[in-house]
Amino acid sequence: QELIDDGAAVLVTPCDADPSIGAGQMAQAAGVAAFSTCASSPSLPLAVGDHMFTNFPGDNVQTTVSAKYAIDSGYKNAYLLMSPDTSYTMLPNYFKTVFEKLGGKVVGEDNYSMGQQDFSAQVTKIKSLSPAADVIMTGAYEPDFPAFIKQLRAAGVTAPVIGSDGIDSPTTFALGDVAEGVVFSTAGFAAPGSPLEAFNNKYKAATGSDPDTIYIAIGYDLIKVLEAAVLKADSVDREKVWSAVRELENVQGATSTITYKGTDGVPLRQVALVKVVKGNRELVLQEAPDPALVPAPKL
Repeated sequence: QELIDDGAAVLVTPCDADPSIGAGQMAQAAGVAAFSTCASSPSLPLAVGDHMFTNFPGDNVQTTVSAKYAIDSGYKNAYLLMSPDTSYTMLPNYFKTVFEKLGGKVVGEDNYSMGQQDFSAQVTKIKSLSPAADVIMTGAYEPDFPAFIKQLRAAGVTAPVIGSDGIDSPTTFALGDVAEGVVFSTAGFAAPGSPLEAFNNKYKAATGSDPDTIYIAIGYDLIKVLEAAVLKADSVDREKVWSAVRELENVQGATSTITYKGTDGVPLRQVALVKVVKGNRELVLQEAPDPALVPAPKL
């Protein structure tokens, strides 16, 4: 509220959807465009109003890409692990919708509590599933994901694991053999000659170190969106900037082109699937999903 009272033309909110809803509602009332840096909940703008925007591929968009990948990889039976403690960690529900629509079957699903470090009950259930799960999908992130994957592999379960952008972190790549082969969805991949590779090179030149997470480039993407909106509006007036954002198309960011025109506040952009290979990133695919497959946001 202090920022709005001080004349902010745009409000930038955290990655988490829950505090972004509270901040976004104040921005909405004041006619200020609000952007979450990396919240991926597709229902965030629906929960706030037409002045709320996200800056990251939505959960329903990411899981559409990962569910299609699972089907294309020949996986027929899936197990889902989610937590009702946040909307983000319930994203396997979107995966389920697409996976089943494409002919897959969910043979088991469980909830966990945020901060939980004992996954023995879930691992035991996974081992006893019949038919067995040939892919496991979860929205868990640290510290929950490292605990789960360690216990899963220690129990001898070798089924492939698909995660989401929450595990696009240095922790995942430092897990060693237990994380080998894990696939997760994220906002981009630094392929040779790509805008993301160019951004990473500039970042290293400026800071002396490589960016250790995609969220650094995502911050740059948001600045490019705001730049494009201000230039289009030829103004920093709150209402003019907001109106300009809603008409933006194909803004070139580091990770993807970004379009808000014709959307409900969740941008149209590509999703990358990345595999952990010997502690490094390996691109599986990068694409925008078929809009007809993307499930509607769930409030």
